[in-house]
Amino acid sequence: MSHILRAFPLIIIVCTCFILQDKSVSSLLPVRNCSTSASWILISFSIEKDQHVNLEHLKFPTIPNPSAQLRDHQILLKPPIFSQSPPTVRIVHSGLACNIEEERYSERVYTIREGETLELTCLVTGHPRPQIRWTKTAGSASDRFQDSSVFNETLRISNIQRHQGGRYYCKAENGLGSPAIKSIRVDVYYLDDPIVTVHQSIGEAKEQFYYEKTVFLRCVANSNPPVRYSWRRGQEVLLQGSDKGVEIYEPFFTQGETKILKLKNLRPQDYANYSCIASVRNVCSIPDKMVSFRLSNKTASPSIKLLVDDPIVVNPGEAITLVCVTTGGEPAPSLTWVRSAGVLPDKTVLNGGTLTIPAVTSEDSGTYSCIANNNVGNPAKKSTNIIVRGELEREWGQGMEGQDTGNGFPLVRRDFGKEFLAGLVGMDWAGIPRFAVAAPGSLEVLKSRLDIGLGAAWDSGRRGHALKKGRFWITPDPYHKDDNIQIGREVKISCQVEAIPSEELAFSWFKNGRPLRSSERMVITQTDPDVSPGTTNLDIIDLKFTDFGTYTCVASLKGGGISDISIDVNISSSTVPPNLTVPQEKSPLVTREGDTIELQCQVTGKPKPIILWSRADKEVAMPDGALQTESYDGILRIVNVSREMTGTYRCQTSQYNGFNVKPREALVQLIVQCE
Repeated sequence: MSHILRAFPLIIIVCTCFILQDKSVSSLLPVRNCSTSASWILISFSIEKDQHVNLEHLKFPTIPNPSAQLRDHQILLKPPIFSQSPPTVRIVHSGLACNIEEERYSERVYTIREGETLELTCLVTGHPRPQIRWTKTAGSASDRFQDSSVFNETLRISNIQRHQGGRYYCKAENGLGSPAIKSIRVDVYYLDDPIVTVHQSIGEAKEQFYYEKTVFLRCVANSNPPVRYSWRRGQEVLLQGSDKGVEIYEPFFTQGETKILKLKNLRPQDYANYSCIASVRNVCSIPDKMVSFRLSNKTASPSIKLLVDDPIVVNPGEAITLVCVTTGGEPAPSLTWVRSAGVLPDKTVLNGGTLTIPAVTSEDSGTYSCIANNNVGNPAKKSTNIIVRGELEREWGQGMEGQDTGNGFPLVRRDFGKEFLAGLVGMDWAGIPRFAVAAPGSLEVLKSRLDIGLGAAWDSGRRGHALKKGRFWITPDPYHKDDNIQIGREVKISCQVEAIPSEELAFSWFKNGRPLRSSERMVITQTDPDVSPGTTNLDIIDLKFTDFGTYTCVASLKGGGISDISIDVNISSSTVPPNLTVPQEKSPLVTREGDTIELQCQVTGKPKPIILWSRADKEVAMPDGALQTESYDGILRIVNVSREMTGTYRCQTSQYNGFNVKPREALVQLIVQCE
C-alpha cells in the first residue's frame, strides 16, 4: 500500500501535463511545453508581451490547491503531498431544533420537540477516507435506525418520539490510530394532557364526598422538561395562602411531577369546577394544556357488577358475551375490558361494557376483567373466567390418574386452555360424578354430565394458591463505589413475592399510577427463578430528574382468584442509603432475670430497611428460636430474660425494603443480673 501512495503524486503530475496540453482545457493560456519530475511540473505557456497572468484564476483540474510560481513565460507547479492521517470527527446539527447548549466539557445537548425532524451530520477528515457509523447510547445502532442511515454522514429521524432521546455517537475509523468518536445528547421535549384524580383522606367513607371531609385533587402530566402547575376554581386563580380552606403542595418524592390541591373540611363554595393548567413555559413552542373536573356532593368512586357466571363454560365455535354494568360513580365511569394473559382476541367486539367473542377457541380461555374508572378514588375491577371445552379421548393407560370413566377407560382432556389445566392440579375429584362416555369408538360425551365437573374443577383447583411476603430493594449504580443514587446514573428497583404456584406469578409495573412498559431507559426483567425466585426488576438507565416518583410493583396470579400484592417504592433526591446507630443510653443495658427488655438500634435513611438482630458473641438462637430476628422499627423486645441471654447482640440492615448495599452494623451489650 505504501509504494502506491508514494507514487500517487507522480501519477497526478503526469495526468496534469496530459490534460493541460488539451486545447479545450488550456484555451486561455495555450501550453507550449510541459515537463515533469517526481515533485513538480514546469509548464511553458504562450503568453503575449503585455498579457497579465493571475495565478489565483488558474484552475488545474487534477491538482487541488497547488503551490504555483510564475517565472517569465513559465509556471512552476508543486502538488500538495498526499499523506496518511488518522480520522477526526465533529457533529453538527440541522433541522428544526429548539436550542443547543453546552454541557460540561465537549458534551453537548440538542433539544428538539417531539414530532419534529432530527438531523445530525458527522463531519470527518482523514486519509484514507474514514468509514462512518452512528450508534446510540454506546450500543449497536442497527436495530434502532434504518440501516441506510447508520453508515451515512447524516442521521435523520423524522417524527422523533420521546423514547428516541438519548446520547448519539458518531464513530469514524480508517485503520490509522484509534477511531474518532464524538457524541451529542438529544433531549426530546413534550407535554402530555394532564389528568386530575380525586381522592378522599385515608379511612373516610368511599360512597360520596360530603361535608366535613377532606378531598385531594391531584394533577399529573408527563413532560420533559419538568412541568409547572397552576390551579383555578372557576375563574379564580388559587394560590397557596389565598384561601384558608385550600392548601397547594407537591409530594416531596415527586419533585415537580405532580401538584395536589387539598380541600380541607369541604365547604359549600368548594363544590365547583376546578382546572389544572400544565405548562413547560412555552419551551420549543409547546403550548400549555388544561384539564377540568367538576366536584359536587354527588362525586363518588365507581362500582360495577358483571351479569355473567364465573366460570363460563362454552363449546368451541360458540359466541360468548360478557356484560359489565356500572352500579355507581359520579362522574359516569368509563368501562374497559382486559385479559390477564395478554391482549384481547383480535375478533373481540367491544360496545361500552359489553364484550363479545363471535366464535371462541381454546386459545380464548382465560381471565377477563372489567375495569371502571372515573378518576375518583381507585378504579373498580371485576373478573370472570372463560373455559372452552376441549376434546375427550379414551386411551388405555393414560389420562387423569385413576379417574375411571366407568367403563375402564381413563379420560384424557385435550385443547383446554392453560387456565383450566392448571385448575386440575390437586383438585379433589371425590365429589364429582364420573363422566359418562358413549359406546367404544365414539368420542361423544354426555355434556350434561361433563359440565357438572367443570365449575368444581375450577374452584377446587384454586385452593392452596397464595401470594405472600412482598418485599423490595433498591440497587444503586454498580459501576460506582458511591451507595447513593444520583442523576445520570443507573438505579435498579427489585420486587420479590412468594407465590404458590410460582409458575402462575405475573408482575406489572406502574409509575405514579400509570402503567410502565419496558423501554431503552426503563428496562423490565424477571430474575432467573433458580437464582432469585419470584423477583422482577426495573432498571432505570441514566436517571433523570423527571424519573423521580412512586414506582409500584403489582404481583398477581395469572388464574386470578387471589388478591394482588402491590409494593410502592419512592425514588427521589431524598432516597438515601441507611445508617445505624445505638443511642448512648441503650448500651450497655443492665436488667434482671424475668424482666422484659428492649434493645434498640436507630436507623436513618429513606426508605428504612428491615433490621436483622442476631447474637454477635456466639452462634446461638435468638429468643424466638431463629438465628436472626426481623424488626421493622429497629427494636428487639425480649420477654422474661434469663442469664443465658447475657452477651453482645448485633443489629444490621438487610437489603429488604431498603438499599441493596453493604450491611450497616451496630452492637448492643446486654447484661442480665440475678434476682
